[in-house]
Amino acid sequence: QIRARLEEIIVNFNDLIEAFGVDYQVKEWQVDPEKETVFFGCALNCWGFTLPQAIKKGLKFSDIMKILKSNPQQLSKILPLGETIARIIYHKVPNPREAQKRRANYLWIDGEVPSGVRECSMEDRTVFYLSKCLVEAGRIFAIGRVFSGKIKVGEYICLNNYEHKRVDAVHLLFGSTSKYVKEIPAGGIFGAFIDARPGQTFASDYLTGFFKLPSYIAVPVVFIAVEPKRSEDFDKLIEELEILKVEDPNVSVEINKDTGEILLGGIGELHLEIIIKDLMEKVELYASEPMIAYRELLISGATVEENGVRISIEPVKDEKSLKAILSGKVLNAKDGNILAFKNFPSEEKGALETILLSALKNGPLVGEPIIGAVIKIEKMDAERVDINDVFVAFSKALSLAKTEICEPYYEFDLSTKPDYVGGIISEVNRRGGKVNSMEAGSGGFIKIKGIIPVRTSIGLPNAVRSIAHGSAYIQLRFYNYLLATDKAREYVMRDIKSRKGLE
Repeated sequence: QIRARLEEIIVNFNDLIEAFGVDYQVKEWQVDPEKETVFFGCALNCWGFTLPQAIKKGLKFSDIMKILKSNPQQLSKILPLGETIARIIYHKVPNPREAQKRRANYLWIDGEVPSGVRECSMEDRTVFYLSKCLVEAGRIFAIGRVFSGKIKVGEYICLNNYEHKRVDAVHLLFGSTSKYVKEIPAGGIFGAFIDARPGQTFASDYLTGFFKLPSYIAVPVVFIAVEPKRSEDFDKLIEELEILKVEDPNVSVEINKDTGEILLGGIGELHLEIIIKDLMEKVELYASEPMIAYRELLISGATVEENGVRISIEPVKDEKSLKAILSGKVLNAKDGNILAFKNFPSEEKGALETILLSALKNGPLVGEPIIGAVIKIEKMDAERVDINDVFVAFSKALSLAKTEICEPYYEFDLSTKPDYVGGIISEVNRRGGKVNSMEAGSGGFIKIKGIIPVRTSIGLPNAVRSIAHGSAYIQLRFYNYLLATDKAREYVMRDIKSRKGLE
């Protein structure tokens, strides 16, 4: 059964590469256990192996199971995962010079790819990209790759917003440790102290374009209320949450300025459990039961023109567009809406954006945040328009618009034996889910795909495994926000009003 599941994962991966790969990827990215491009093991417990490695050592699956039952820690010594990964990366992954020639054209946007980036040239201007940020002793420690030139202490330009930021120190990374160095050349991975965020591109001088921003499909849809057990730890909790926001882009933190209530959002129940566990090691706190992040979806808009400003608020075209906005794939997308300004100086745009986004957090229906709005703000008369005029016109347009309650949905991928399909589908239907497709998978498994409200998905993985006596695998990921069905709407509205004390 386990072998069949592993084969299914490998086949599915290769099918995806064949379906969505471009050019060379279709052939070169196919994986094969015999060619040491597939690992088996447990990253959590630091053991793993490749098929040729297991054959060479004379290890059978039954041998590994015996060790796991008797002395699981021994496996990390017999089959150390780190050594295996390092060896395979060295032999299988293309070097930066080869890789960048292929990758640069797909990754660089809004301009022509700099020749130094394409060639991985150490002699060209410095260009680097940040992929992860940590907070060390109150300072942001960023991890990234140098694509051209050499990174060293000094000032650089963020190509995403043209702000100047300073690199205070450069470190060469060695696993969980690092060493201070003078510089790191093109092709190298580095750590550096710089006030920046993941996804930003920096250069030693002005360039047109930048690397694509990361796209987070995982939208925070479940949240909990947290508060410190001791009031004197409030500032400490806020500090830890600010660090968390830097290190985990899939987390949202909202603080009610009137009540002091702190709402922590995550992509699912398990995600929040892990976050709370880590937070409790630093601050003792109380946490509420998981709650669903409902929203008000704009269904009809309005246009207002007065005091020299024209404001148009319109709903997005379709569900696909809404998902793209929520995942940040659309230019000017913020908090599930699009804001576009015309004839406004940059300093006014920033202030207006903050004010308008704040107003959108309190929808007219039941006070939930508004999503799915395309907002265009145009200054018609530059002489006599100020921020207050814009806000007044915006408030009027918003009062004429209409919203309806919507709730988040997960899409699920599920594999199980044919004997349990009926019971599992009944459970999905009972929870208000919908099965979209079923097909035969490898190893005699049936693959089921569909969508289900996040609200009713709590506990679904355990229920599915119970029905199938362990012979089922399920994966949940964010799908979209959809209008609540007639049957669900009454429950959702009651839940929101009860939570807010409106009943």
